[in-house]
Amino acid sequence: MKRLFVATEKNRVTEKTEIKDIKMAHPVGYYSLSHDNALIKDMCETWGEGLEKMNESDTLWLIAKIAHQAWVECESSTAPSNEAESVFKRLHELKQWEKFALISTMVQ
Repeated sequence: MKRLFVATEKNRVTEKTEIKDIKMAHPVGYYSLSHDNALIKDMCETWGEGLEKMNESDTLWLIAKIAHQAWVECESSTAPSNEAESVFKRLHELKQWEKFALISTMVQ
């Protein structure tokens, strides 16, 4: 994740956060993913070895879809806790870069 400062109208400078830092993208093999899987191979052919060419919209959309499918397929039948639901209801309190950082934190 990297933060960029961009000039906007009337010379105001605002902060823009991107979910990916292409300089820090690891190849998929770093995460034990292999080109032996046709989907992984196709994704790398489309977006690069570290998926660095994937735009932010596609990245966020796919994260949401993959996470939802993994949650549905999870062996646990436990519903989300009240604490997790409370966090969901309060996500509006976070800046965009904080949401990205939170995703990274939870993945680790």
